[in-house]
Amino acid sequence: MKYDVFISYRRVGGKDKARSLKSELERRGYRVFLDFDDLKDSVFDTRIMDAIDEAPIFLILLSENSLDRCKYDDDWVRKEIEYANLKNKHLIPINPDKEFKGFPDDIPNNIREYLGQHQFSSIDFEQLFQESINKMVKDRIQPALSKKSSKKWIYIMLSIVVLVIAAFCFYTFNKTKILRTDSDEYLSLIKTADSLYNIKQYEKSVPLYKDAIKYEEKYMSTKYETNFDKHIQNKIDLVEKKIEEERLAKESYTKDHKSNKKGSVAKKSEMTRTKESNAVVGDYEFVDLGLSVKWAKNNIGVVNGEKTKASDYYGEYFTGVNAGYDVAKSRWGNNWMTPTKEQMLELVNNCVWEWVNNYDGIKGLNGYKVRSKRKGYSDGYIFLPAAGYSDNSSSNKVGEYGLYWSSSSNNSKDNTAYNLEFFNPIYYVTNKTCDNQLPIRPVTR
Repeated sequence: MKYDVFISYRRVGGKDKARSLKSELERRGYRVFLDFDDLKDSVFDTRIMDAIDEAPIFLILLSENSLDRCKYDDDWVRKEIEYANLKNKHLIPINPDKEFKGFPDDIPNNIREYLGQHQFSSIDFEQLFQESINKMVKDRIQPALSKKSSKKWIYIMLSIVVLVIAAFCFYTFNKTKILRTDSDEYLSLIKTADSLYNIKQYEKSVPLYKDAIKYEEKYMSTKYETNFDKHIQNKIDLVEKKIEEERLAKESYTKDHKSNKKGSVAKKSEMTRTKESNAVVGDYEFVDLGLSVKWAKNNIGVVNGEKTKASDYYGEYFTGVNAGYDVAKSRWGNNWMTPTKEQMLELVNNCVWEWVNNYDGIKGLNGYKVRSKRKGYSDGYIFLPAAGYSDNSSSNKVGEYGLYWSSSSNNSKDNTAYNLEFFNPIYYVTNKTCDNQLPIRPVTR
């Protein structure tokens, strides 16, 4: 269902006013979302975020003390405000019966700035209720929805224009069936060869480049030759040079290794056991995302080998930070560690996060594919399963939420530590009490 207005409120002191406001707006023909009425099971999860996405207007009822709990990371009024700001919703702050006296001193700056830059609408819930609603609808709601409708038609017209242009270009490029087939095959060969070249599998890329060059020769000196790259032979020469350089490097390494083999075995560290792919430290795989650390491919406790069910990807669950003891280091060796808060923030801010259902074809295995934004590292990714958390007796939120411990304690709160938390479509770093049991995804030192 699409909504016109999303009402955010604090239940204590705001529930009755929020319902009155919803009833009056619905009487006037507007589609209004109110969690107390629309979510009968009172489950506050992604459906709240979905409703904000669907509603162009975000109306927040600022009853007395409604912002006091926004200082806490897990407060849902705070989460709603931050998500509305992220989605650039049309904000209408409501001051009911002039109850709102100002922002609390400890409210986060982003909340203060977002709410403070918008004009407050005063609603009299007593004698002047109809008049004050009329003014808000006329001045704030109708203009916002009209602007949204105009934008919608602009987007539709632009889409039509783009489609017409694309259709024309497609028709022009595909004048003949032969040219279309050859072009697609040529581009496919080049794309595959380039991907192999980028991961240094040079010997596998050469035959593909040589197959591609046959199409160049076929269309040479015709009007279609501009559709084909004329420099593939140069790339082949470059790849063959790389192959020769690697061969010579391996010969040199083997020679040096044999000459220094005596006495080196005892000193060999886990890091020098890194495979040629540069993707294994000790017995555990990692993925290089171009960040300050390399992230492990699996959670602690995940067993190597074929995985057939979702739980095979979750691993073990641990309580929070224990000063002087690092689970990752203890389990995997000195070259591994539990990530810090800063390293988790680096992962959040420098990667593309894509939610995936039934990952690898396994039913119920949901989570995020995390891919680097940095040039040269976008081919690799880590998969973070939504493994939920454990309370000793059972697992909770499995398949919906992902929660992963960092090694950083929250010094401002007793017995809490920072963790990576996510659900579709939100991912961020927050904190939890250390009594919770969460999985751990290690990083290299």
